[in-house]
Amino acid sequence: MFNRKKSKKNQVQVQSPVQNQSKDNNKANNKANSKANSVKPKKGSKLDMYDIIFANLFAGNSIIEPDRELDRTHIDIGFSNIASEKYIIKYFLITSLPDWLDFQLFDHIRRNVMLPGIRINFYTYGEPYRINWESSEMKNRLRIWGEYTKEDKDKDLSGLNYRSRRKDLLAKERILESTMYLNKAELDYRRRLIKTSFMIEIACLRDKESLDNMDDSINALKRYCSEKEIKLLELRVNMIDWLQQLWIFSLRSIKEVYRRVSKKVLTDDIVANFSSYKQGRLGEEGTPLGLDVNSGALVLKKFKTDPDAAENILISGGTGSGKSLMTKYLLTWLSIDNVITVIDYDDEYKNLANFIYDGNPKDAITISMGKGSTSYFDPMEIGELTGDEKIDATLKSDAIKYTMATFNLMIAGVDNVLDKWEESVISTAIRNVYDNNGVTDDRSTWKYSTGCKLEDVYEELRLMVVRQEFVDENMDNVKHKAAVNALESCKKFFEEGEAYYGTFKSPISIKGIRDANFIVFSFSSNSVASQENPVLVGLRQLSVANLTTLISNYCKYVRHSFNVKVWEEFNRFGLVKGSADIIGDAITGGRKRGDINLLITNDLSNILDETNPLSAKLEQNFTGYIIGSIPSDNVREKFCNKFNIQEMIEPLKRIYKANSEQGKRGRLRESQFKHAFCTIMLETGEKAIIKASLPKEVLDSKLFRTGVEKG
Repeated sequence: MFNRKKSKKNQVQVQSPVQNQSKDNNKANNKANSKANSVKPKKGSKLDMYDIIFANLFAGNSIIEPDRELDRTHIDIGFSNIASEKYIIKYFLITSLPDWLDFQLFDHIRRNVMLPGIRINFYTYGEPYRINWESSEMKNRLRIWGEYTKEDKDKDLSGLNYRSRRKDLLAKERILESTMYLNKAELDYRRRLIKTSFMIEIACLRDKESLDNMDDSINALKRYCSEKEIKLLELRVNMIDWLQQLWIFSLRSIKEVYRRVSKKVLTDDIVANFSSYKQGRLGEEGTPLGLDVNSGALVLKKFKTDPDAAENILISGGTGSGKSLMTKYLLTWLSIDNVITVIDYDDEYKNLANFIYDGNPKDAITISMGKGSTSYFDPMEIGELTGDEKIDATLKSDAIKYTMATFNLMIAGVDNVLDKWEESVISTAIRNVYDNNGVTDDRSTWKYSTGCKLEDVYEELRLMVVRQEFVDENMDNVKHKAAVNALESCKKFFEEGEAYYGTFKSPISIKGIRDANFIVFSFSSNSVASQENPVLVGLRQLSVANLTTLISNYCKYVRHSFNVKVWEEFNRFGLVKGSADIIGDAITGGRKRGDINLLITNDLSNILDETNPLSAKLEQNFTGYIIGSIPSDNVREKFCNKFNIQEMIEPLKRIYKANSEQGKRGRLRESQFKHAFCTIMLETGEKAIIKASLPKEVLDSKLFRTGVEKG
């Protein structure tokens, strides 16, 4: 209930410190103002002023852009709006309130009014207020009100006269209820009274889309307030005077303007209920993902709320969409408490790794896996026991799995898989090598696998052929032929002088890299499949997948941290048929190791390709999406339909449009959707349109400069 009827006689004005200026200062200011006002304006300036006034009158509610360029040091104050370099702002005063309002009025207005590119701020001005109930004026007023109510009781009220008397009756009822409430508020509830004014600020970015939306937002504001019986006054003409009185940056009070500002006497709890209970952000805690482009609020996500749950985030966007910047922005925050492991194809993270290395060489390590590299990790070595039954139970089988996948590539290539006889002979060779080194199913023997190599398996295969262990004329020597074929295919990798000899020349020690905080496996741009034998690329991919798994084990059980894996252009891993499932398991199975997988791709259509074995395996294991500019309408719609997020079709369209537009349109600034991303977190259902926000100096530094392009 609001006290709408007030008399100046019963109001006691409590001045703010701003108003209690010294008389000397007031005299000086008045003298200066009087002198300034005595200067007659030039005839030309008067004509210009009237031109602008008439322009505003004819324009109505439309936004009028300033007729000059503005930089960060200037603002343009018009007759109905204020313009800065980035924004145009309009102001509205609330002049009248209804008897009843919903809680959190400001939230209701935002939900009904705010559109993309628009910000709405609310200013509440309050002065302490006290009712002197013992004053003669107040006692006299209460006596008059009492007589009014007594007269009404004596009068006969019926359906015949109710319509004509309704307005008068409601007014008197309102007086009684307000008087009772104010008494109870003071005596029973210990509430404070506040003489309150409200101002609404609507700001929009100076791009075409936002300016169009501002017109719609203003109309929506007026409609909403009209429906709720809230009266508004748009601040027009003499904007400087209004702002000097109302702006939070001004300490000046203008008497004439102060009198025009509508004030309501409310209790402090009612004033508090106008504001939101929300903290103005998406997510309560965790890692910053960026800023909400509509509200400017911070968007937060808490990774690994369940240490054993999956955390696989797909980050996608076309060239120039800003996905590399977005990824590095995330890593900046995630690196505080986690280990970062990056599979880098285009030297995107070279500068960042070098920066960390310069600070402490032990914190960063870069391993070249590009064209001509002889670095590899030997999968025959069984990982160290962790103490976790689920992890330890699979260590030997994982080693065998990666070893089989490696020989699959050498023998069958990227497009085929081993037949059952080839698979059998390789499996036998692996088992024999383990047996020769005392490695059994007993976990205490697994440490003896240290030093076992792929070359040992090849040598065992050669000896089995020489010994003709698989010769069986009854079966047409099918198994022996398979062994001979496998040996011949592998020969070029292990025999000196052969085409790919040296591929396994430089083994990587897990102990040499597992204590680093930032690990980069650099495939470089030279390793594109069209430029190098895809088998060699696939072999290195398998090595990296195996290594990152063992690093994750060490992080979780020794370092007690998570391993954040960045799979740049992860779709390349799916090109190798024999290893796609293995790598898919390394990603999807990372939940038990505490992995946070960031899967980066510039080709979203690849995720939708059901013939790609890696994509098919991963699509059901994504826990969130960060999607930027996607050129194809069909891909955007297909993606949103596939994952049941149809409401993101339109935002994704806007993001693409903003990224495809070239340059500025007149004096209008670029769209807020430039380099923005739609964020969808499936575990909570939360969605937002975000943008990485960094200081210009940091953004322009080499740390965030990509190997291909900036941003």
